[in-house]
Amino acid sequence: MRLVYLSDAPLPSRMAYSVHVMKMCQAFASLGHEVTLLAVDNRGQEDLAGGDLFAHYGVRPIFQIKTQRFPAFKGGWLLHAWRSARLAVGLQPDLLFGRYLRGLFLAWLLGHRSVYETHLPPARLDPVSRLMFRALERKGGFKMLVVISDVLRRLAEEQCGLRPILVAHDGADLPAADEPPAAPLPGRFPVGYFGNLYPGRGIELILALARLVPEASFHLVGGREQELRQRLQTQAPANVTLHGYVSPAQALAMQRQCRALLMPYQRVVSVPGLGDTSQWMSPLKMFEYMASGAAIISSDLPVLREVLRGGDNALLAPPDDAEAWAQALRRLMADPELAGSLAQRAYDDLARHYTWQGRARLILEHLAEQAGGLPGGRARG
Repeated sequence: MRLVYLSDAPLPSRMAYSVHVMKMCQAFASLGHEVTLLAVDNRGQEDLAGGDLFAHYGVRPIFQIKTQRFPAFKGGWLLHAWRSARLAVGLQPDLLFGRYLRGLFLAWLLGHRSVYETHLPPARLDPVSRLMFRALERKGGFKMLVVISDVLRRLAEEQCGLRPILVAHDGADLPAADEPPAAPLPGRFPVGYFGNLYPGRGIELILALARLVPEASFHLVGGREQELRQRLQTQAPANVTLHGYVSPAQALAMQRQCRALLMPYQRVVSVPGLGDTSQWMSPLKMFEYMASGAAIISSDLPVLREVLRGGDNALLAPPDDAEAWAQALRRLMADPELAGSLAQRAYDDLARHYTWQGRARLILEHLAEQAGGLPGGRARG
């Protein structure tokens, strides 16, 4: 099957969106499909990848990437969406898939229905995208709608009449079977946080935790806000190290060098341009942590309980109680058997339910059930 993944993800970039689309394209291609990713050419804006996007994101070069510059003028989105839609249709896909609603809408005007994945409820789309969504909903422009959490599915069902809506949580890749054990990061009992530093990510809680547990070393990896990083550096106790941004491939390697990994999301989680996403999010880092072999301590939020089970595959703590987090961390430090069992159950859950390839297979199986088979026939091999 020839699959075109239509996105407006900038490549390369620091955004989780870009990681998601690269991993999904690898997953679709690994199932034997011919995959082309359409994305925004961000080279020069973000000099991150050293010319090799596949190595930067830690994916195999088993699909094609076609990028276009985003026009730098007011209303340039329309030209970019039109060019992207024309390019997608020109590739004559058996399946058009994507998270780029504006491009998918214009592709529909050119005669191609699509599978649309959204990480937002319809009511939270920008006004132009919301109009396009309603038009596609009324006219049958979607083959299927994919969302990332059960909470988001319920919100989407309340806000639109589209059916079916498939829940496909985000995912991660399993480490290679022959990958050697990673040496720990420097310091006693290395504890990691990977991700952005903006509000709602719990950075202040981590700093408080570091003061409460000085016998552990804390490694914060990520963030581009130089002023914020400088302020954190002056506020951080001596057992905290700020590593700054590393590539997605490097981040995965560093996660395996930690003994515990932190996911201190607050009850309000801000994402630039999207506002609060805490109610329906399915964080990429949760699944990457599950693949790491380290024990997870996470905020106890309802949407995260769709995947995490307190005392079984993670330890859960209130997002505003640093002392509870300190108790959880000390439990892991004092009980290596508990830490190992939590990490192993998280890894087993990932292997059974949340790999990228499994996610791609789930989407295509549900599409085949709805359509009586995949367009363009079966995958190669």
